[in-house]
Amino acid sequence: MIYSEYQIFESIMKWVNHKKDSRLQTLPHLLSYVQSA
Repeated sequence: MIYSEYQIFESIMKWVNHKKDSRLQTLPHLLSYVQSA
């Protein structure tokens, strides 16, 4: 279970960095969810 915005941010960054070339373009969209969470 995720308890904080920081944990959400860390999860997103791990996911993006796993396949950076194909996922980096989704980062701004995903981060918009963290800011509104």
